[in-house]
Order: sequence, then C-alpha cells, then structure tokens
Amino acid sequence: MKGLSITNFASGAAIDFTNVNGGSTVQACYLGVKPNGITGAANMFGVKIVNSSNNSITEDVISGNYTGVWIQETLAGQHTLFNTVTCNYIGTDFTGLQPLPNGNPGDPTTGDGVWILGGASNNIIGATTSPMGT
Repeated sequence: MKGLSITNFASGAAIDFTNVNGGSTVQACYLGVKPNGITGAANMFGVKIVNSSNNSITEDVISGNYTGVWIQETLAGQHTLFNTVTCNYIGTDFTGLQPLPNGNPGDPTTGDGVWILGGASNNIIGATTSPMGT
C-alpha cells in the first residue's frame, strides 16, 4: 500500500494487521493526517499489528491518532516478530517540524507514539535516515 491518506476511523485502525499472515508493506501514507500533511483526523490506531510478522511500515506520517503504532502478541504460538517501523514521522506533520501528536484530542499529553506489548519481540522501531528523502 502506498501514498494514501487514511483518516477518521475513530474506533478502528487506519492499517490493521490483526491475525494476518504478514509480509505487507505500508509506505508513504498519511495515517491520521489529511492529504495536506498538517491537519489531523484521528483514527483509534494509525497502525495496529497483532499476531502478525514481517510487516514493513516505512516513510509514513503517523500522527493525530489516539495511538500511533500498536504492536502486540495476544495468542500463544501466534508470533509478532520482525515487523519494522522505520523512517516515519510519528507525532509531527509531514515536515517533521510541527507537532501533530497522537493522543486524546481533548488531552494531547495522553498520546502514545509506539506501544509494543504482550510478547511481541524482535521488532525494529526507528532509523538513522530521514523520512521521505528529506
């Protein structure tokens, strides 16, 4: 999936890899951000990965959601491994210069950029290169 703006899933996720085989790529999308790159339009989750492995989330703007990225293993034997969340802007606009936090719109101090929990392991978060070639 590439180049989409996915917004306003107030009780769901812009990208939901729950109980799927994995191996998917999401690239250069605005998740929780309108196409202008600066206006938030919240999803419950920007990206939700549960019991799924080998997914790549790269060069996206993941902002303005209640939770930016949620990675979790909930079922024994259903591994949540080797997912990569790299080269993204999380909690900013598309420039990376202006805040656009993930969190409760009424209280932005409650925001979560990235959560990893429940047995998920060997996942990579972050990178040393700048998003989207900037």
